[in-house]
Amino acid sequence: IGQSNPSFGHLNLLAHLSTYFNNDVIADIGTGYQALTARALSYNKTNTIHSYDTEYIERAKNYLSSLDNVTYNIFNPLKSLEGRDTMLSAPLVSLDVDPHDGEQEREFYCFFVDNNWKGIMVCDDIRLGRDTTNNHTTMAAFWEAVNKSKYDLTDTTYAHNTGTGIICFDNQEVIF
Repeated sequence: IGQSNPSFGHLNLLAHLSTYFNNDVIADIGTGYQALTARALSYNKTNTIHSYDTEYIERAKNYLSSLDNVTYNIFNPLKSLEGRDTMLSAPLVSLDVDPHDGEQEREFYCFFVDNNWKGIMVCDDIRLGRDTTNNHTTMAAFWEAVNKSKYDLTDTTYAHNTGTGIICFDNQEVIF
């Protein structure tokens, strides 16, 4: 999955984090056209990955069709009782939605805060900046506003070149 490319370090992180959980549900919010995060999260075959995207992507489906522990869902899980329940049952969530505007990410973050969720969230692209010409909030502003324990891994080998962060919704701790 691109292990030699430094911009894909976050995929190694996701695969590694999947090994901390067994027989659990993991949520992947934002499948993307290559389904890279779902594929990385599927590394631990005992877990079931629920990957969510708002539009069907044939290429993503093709990548995921050979993975027995991944379910590819085409709907916004926030707008579905089943999706919300699944996300809240997951101890690990990967959040990588498109576009990376910080607004969707904030909506998901607030959902987890409002529901007193106790898991770990990995966020991609946290260093994408502000569009000052349109006063448009982006990922960097979202990340700055997070008021839970958070860890910016961007300067490590476990990050995507546009930024990777971990948010702990309980008393978890990231140790380097």
